[in-house]
Amino acid sequence: MTQLNWTEVQHLYYWPENDRLKTAVQEAKFDTIFTMPGLKSDEMLVDKMAQTIFQMTGNKVTRPVFTQNVDGLKQLINSGNLRAAYNLTNTLLTESGQGLGKAGHPTKNTFEIFEIWSCRFQLMLALKMFHQLESELSSFDDLEAPDTFFQYYPDLKQRGYNGSMIPFSLRLIHAEAPKYSTDPVQSIKRCCDLEANTRQVIDFLYQEKKPESQMNLWRARLEAVLMTKARAWCGIKEYFQAISIYNELLENSSEEKRSTILQLLSRIAILIGDEKLVERYTREVTIQNSGAQNFYLHKGFKAAFFGNFSQALEHLQTAQKGSGGLSNPAIANNEAICQLYSGKVEDSRSHIFSFNGAPNESIFQNINTISQLVSTAKDNSKQQFFIKNVDKMTDISDPQNLKIH
Repeated sequence: MTQLNWTEVQHLYYWPENDRLKTAVQEAKFDTIFTMPGLKSDEMLVDKMAQTIFQMTGNKVTRPVFTQNVDGLKQLINSGNLRAAYNLTNTLLTESGQGLGKAGHPTKNTFEIFEIWSCRFQLMLALKMFHQLESELSSFDDLEAPDTFFQYYPDLKQRGYNGSMIPFSLRLIHAEAPKYSTDPVQSIKRCCDLEANTRQVIDFLYQEKKPESQMNLWRARLEAVLMTKARAWCGIKEYFQAISIYNELLENSSEEKRSTILQLLSRIAILIGDEKLVERYTREVTIQNSGAQNFYLHKGFKAAFFGNFSQALEHLQTAQKGSGGLSNPAIANNEAICQLYSGKVEDSRSHIFSFNGAPNESIFQNINTISQLVSTAKDNSKQQFFIKNVDKMTDISDPQNLKIH
């Protein structure tokens, strides 16, 4: 990275110095390596979707091919092929000297390598590889070791580099990961620490009169931290703590984000069965999205909450028309559920099999539930639906979870 490029992006890496860093710099022991990550498993994930379709039909599924580098990794993630992306992180980290068996051994750390680790950890979350995520993430400790800062390296410090090499996305993963461990409360603590440091950076930007664009970027990062914190509270069923955070975020949110937060609040209210909150947030969603698809979607959720499934179905069908047909999985699923609870089992079955978007696991879960009620042993509609739609689906799904067979 050239000096000119660094000047343009250095605000991305601002981070408060800690006592460990200051001590290490004062003692000038720059050859000490504190952060020693490495793969705990280099086993490649199988594309079970492609494997299953080959077993069922003999046809091969074509997956996109990208370059074997960081750009290719990001393209795989954007295309939704997360298993292939995870496999590529195995390759890239091994080539970088941080492969299997390297954890706990000194290797060279760079912010490019940390970017790969950040992608890998995000993929592990998406693929629900929680135990391995916890194991590999432990090598990074609290993300505050001296060797994670640019200024720990004399050559970089001399060239004006300053701040943390840890990507902010990795900090968010580090804060959220304990939510899926045996100590989910640790996620709250990490979120609080991350929030405090993020606010400290924002204060620094304000005091130094940095450009508004930089302030906005860090405000967005703070919002991401608070959203992560709210999810962590929900994870331990402290719903009113989450509601408090979402209400705080509502005060300064854009119209689009306000709508998203109100939807989250409505769902929490439905989840905890609080009629007053359901009324309040559904009304606010209605005001926020009057005339929009979400307006009818949440009127449908509200009607379903109060057990009025026929009215809920009417609202959902209106929302479906506004979304361009039967391609929205959330709407399609809820319509089928309302039909099922109204005693229209065959209509529910026909409706869910008519879904023409890219089916997700929720769609298949409903298909399985409904099929158990009306299908015979010879009925292969579920398998035919899978075969018809497999080209729309990425490698992230597991046919075993979809209960195809």
